[in-house]
Amino acid sequence: YHGHSVSCRRRQLEYQEERRTTATARPLPDLEVKPQPMEEETTGEEPPAEAVTAPRRKIVGKTPMKRHFEETQEDQDEEERQRVRGPMPGKRPYDETPEDQDEEVQGRLHGGAADTIQQVEQAFYRDIIRPQDDMGAYFVQLYQVAEEPEIFIGTAPGFDEDWRELPYQEVIAARKRELRCVHDFGTYVEIEPDQVPEGVKVIPSRFSYRKRTTDVKARIVVQQLRKNATGYTWVELFAAAPTSASHALLAWYAMKRKWKMTEGDLTTAFLHADLEEGLVIVIRPPEEVYQGKLWLLKKALYGLRISPRVFQQWLTKQFRGMGFEPTRACPMTFWRSTDGAAMVAHADNIRLTASDETTDELKLEFAQRMKIRWENVLTAEWSTYLGSSWRRPADDEIQVKPEHRHFQKLFETVQLERAKAVPSPAWSPQEEKKEARDLDAEHATAFRSGTGIMQWIAHATVRPRPDLQFTTKELARALSRPTTRDWARLRKVARYCVGTQNAKMIFKYNDKLPLIIIGYSDASYAELPERKSTTGFVIFLQDIAITMGSRTQSIIALSTAEAELLALNTTAAEALFLQNLLRDMGHEDVPIELLTDSSAALGIVSREGAGRVKHIHVRHLWLQQMLREGKLKISKCSTEENLADLLTKHLPVTRMRKLASDIGLDYDT
Repeated sequence: YHGHSVSCRRRQLEYQEERRTTATARPLPDLEVKPQPMEEETTGEEPPAEAVTAPRRKIVGKTPMKRHFEETQEDQDEEERQRVRGPMPGKRPYDETPEDQDEEVQGRLHGGAADTIQQVEQAFYRDIIRPQDDMGAYFVQLYQVAEEPEIFIGTAPGFDEDWRELPYQEVIAARKRELRCVHDFGTYVEIEPDQVPEGVKVIPSRFSYRKRTTDVKARIVVQQLRKNATGYTWVELFAAAPTSASHALLAWYAMKRKWKMTEGDLTTAFLHADLEEGLVIVIRPPEEVYQGKLWLLKKALYGLRISPRVFQQWLTKQFRGMGFEPTRACPMTFWRSTDGAAMVAHADNIRLTASDETTDELKLEFAQRMKIRWENVLTAEWSTYLGSSWRRPADDEIQVKPEHRHFQKLFETVQLERAKAVPSPAWSPQEEKKEARDLDAEHATAFRSGTGIMQWIAHATVRPRPDLQFTTKELARALSRPTTRDWARLRKVARYCVGTQNAKMIFKYNDKLPLIIIGYSDASYAELPERKSTTGFVIFLQDIAITMGSRTQSIIALSTAEAELLALNTTAAEALFLQNLLRDMGHEDVPIELLTDSSAALGIVSREGAGRVKHIHVRHLWLQQMLREGKLKISKCSTEENLADLLTKHLPVTRMRKLASDIGLDYDT
């Protein structure tokens, strides 16, 4: 218990006097407290005044009341805590029990100066509460719990990243929540400026504010730039992230097992991870709360260049403690051999699939190891996960589409809020004939922003828009120096999105199909301005498009056969990656079959050596050995059946929609 202020004590005395004189006041129940045995004999004389007013001795351990309060109120903010803790009827609330109250106040509040908190609790257990009652609930009402130590939160206003001022009261509440969280995790130790070790640079920090639907989110971000983060190697900074294939594979796995998919969010994820022992990092607190002392960090904070790596190591250690092992192909995809449970961790977002009983057990184990909030289970209703909308209308079907807000942001960026839709994203022939001029600074910035949004729409989570893969790849090639032609191309693609923003990718599991990896490969030869070719590929697992892509080849191919061979190499590499993921998740080597419409490329990989294509580097001939060893199979398909053709060039509307539908895209709204 902490001491009260003078004004608070005065209010307490006034209220106690009022209770004595007011007949309508409801008193607390009288508690019969049996005297505890004394170690020394008392003489019956009155104890000295200092004995009465002396501070109460510190109670070792947690009383039932305090233990209950900490378990039930830990995550609630101050207003919620006051509501739950509210005073008993007829009892005036007050903040803390004073350490140095006079004898009269001590006697009124606690039934005598000699009574300890433990004695009152024992009497309460014995005389009032029955064993089957909720002890903690009675104690929350009977005793006033000490407030948390005050944290300076400042009075400065808050602004979002676009320098728009946010509601002041929401900013103050958000700042208080963030500082309380940082304090509770033991993130730092305050030191004086002259205690900073020699050679250690003090790193600045700031508050980052974000307006949410109902409130404002504040986060302390360390501003560690390259100039004050020298000496780190790539190995010390690298942190893995799951691929789009990992997310799609988890969806396939859940449909195959007919298990639910549960999503969790780690609250203040980085604060869970301890910094390495001996690592000295000193930061200056944000300007709003700086009071002359610096913070010596004990935990990872957002903005530190080593934080993602440290957090990933901590998270992997926790998962291994629960029996999960990371796959070697994708370290953020985990599988447990005992019961087959699997999950994917993307930063602080976790998606888990397991049986219902195992899921309940894992939630309890997660709660013991980390501060996590389980948000929702994937159902027939649309829900948001990592910037995409997901739903599961049936056990054997999952649908994914980009969030609607990304399209709205795109239309605002390119100034097409009321534009009419067009049936194809292909470049306009009229605009292509016009002279191209460099964009001014304002339009160049808008072009880069719009292209970034388009890339997210086409590639988010599981690459849900195969019809936009090639288009966004070509737009991104102009980011360094966009022209008026590139601006017209972006606006054309945005108009195509106006009419297709509700298109969704459908994953339909069919257990009658054999477990086999099928990859479609295609290339467009020398169609780009610098005479480079484009590779397109689509990888299927039991009729589910696990991954796809459209990429510019790194070298200039001298023939169509060479371009198709390079595309086959890329497709084979993606198929082998998926095979390795499946192997790490308990499946034996799943057969791989690649399909190409190029007879010349098929002839190159079917023989040994370069043959007549002597200019091809030997490193591109590795498929010959894979084919001879029987690790994969390569077959011929017609151009009309080659689904990867969609990812290499612009196609007529009818053919584009047919290929996109065969991959899994549903245009129906």
